[in-house]
Amino acid sequence: MRRPFDATLGEERGAILIQVAVAMIGLLAFSALVVDYGVLWAARRQAQNAADAAALSGAISMSFSAPGDQTRAQATAAGVGHQNAVFGMQPNVLTSDITFPTCPTGSPGAGTATCVQANVFRNESRDPLPTFFGRLFGQTQQGVKATAVAEILSANSSDCMKPFVVADRWDETTASNGSPGGIQYPNFDPDWNANSIYNPGVDRYVQASPTSPGTGYRLFDSSHQLCCDYGLLMEMKYDTPYTAMWYNIADLGNCGNSGSCYRDTISSCYTGTIGDTVGVVPGNKVGPSVQGVGDLVAEDPNAFWYYPGTPPSNEPWLATLNPNGVAIPSGLDAQCPAGCIYSPQTGINKSPRIGAVPIISPDQLVSPPNGNVTIGNLIGFFFTDVQGNGNTQVVRGRIVTIPAKFSPTGGTVDNSASFLKTIILVR
Repeated sequence: MRRPFDATLGEERGAILIQVAVAMIGLLAFSALVVDYGVLWAARRQAQNAADAAALSGAISMSFSAPGDQTRAQATAAGVGHQNAVFGMQPNVLTSDITFPTCPTGSPGAGTATCVQANVFRNESRDPLPTFFGRLFGQTQQGVKATAVAEILSANSSDCMKPFVVADRWDETTASNGSPGGIQYPNFDPDWNANSIYNPGVDRYVQASPTSPGTGYRLFDSSHQLCCDYGLLMEMKYDTPYTAMWYNIADLGNCGNSGSCYRDTISSCYTGTIGDTVGVVPGNKVGPSVQGVGDLVAEDPNAFWYYPGTPPSNEPWLATLNPNGVAIPSGLDAQCPAGCIYSPQTGINKSPRIGAVPIISPDQLVSPPNGNVTIGNLIGFFFTDVQGNGNTQVVRGRIVTIPAKFSPTGGTVDNSASFLKTIILVR
């Protein structure tokens, strides 16, 4: 016989509430994982962007605005890092967060002191990130840290080489300007100046190499402090054999002896790499030089070499300092403590009047020029004007640094002799 159903044993009302409560705990935990962990990873990506920007800006400062000035690089990098928001808030990037470690293993300059590291925080000790669902489980904050390392590399190739092949510096053996005579190598030679005469077999020339600046043009001293030829007003002289800064004409555009073609190559850009051979051609081409440099200057007529404060007493040709009376923007001294090229049209160190000039051994320059020469180095050069006529003509400009690239098949020079710079993120 079938027993009657016991209603008390079959009562299921309220069971679903228990299941929903258990499920809600799981859903809240899953929400904490998805939402709060999502905030963490979004902020991590933004912090990395801020660190990358800070490291790159610090490296740019040391390469192109104030080489060797770590204090300025720290301030610049911290300022740029602070401008990049991390989950809606600007990170509090301190100058102490910007350091200069040796470059890490695996980087092109591993073991050298040419890297800038930036750390960006939003963690428990500095502006922590919020949590939303994690608060239900006692987790009220979370944090991220991002690190980036930018490396300053000596480049060896430019996309804007100009058709002037200039003799490199050498060590003078004769005293001048009150300086002691004699070979000064490997230190910077105080006897060398714009009127120095190269005496083959007497004066000493050592070409820059990957491990030595040689006797040539250089950017840093042995302590990696800015010195020497940065900002130097160079007078490139034609048909003045064996004197400082004399040059031959490079046949970059397959011009042969065409003056109009040579003129066009001055205002154009050509690819050149350390170690390349280039042909040189006879003839001083006075008119085309004036016209070509004039064409180049016309592209950015108000650009000039800016020197902060009072120029040194020995600064020649002061008229090249802001000849058009351009208004100086506030803060330019801070941005260019060692001097820079400023233009209201193109900004700082971006003028189209800046190109790369090939430097070769003074032993390779001959008069009259003939045949091929090998590029031993490349320098950044800002064209100002042309002075004189005939054998007295000089093409004037300032030696500066210039953004460039690295060719694995090209030659290299020591960092202190490299005016071509490139920057990469290595971590």
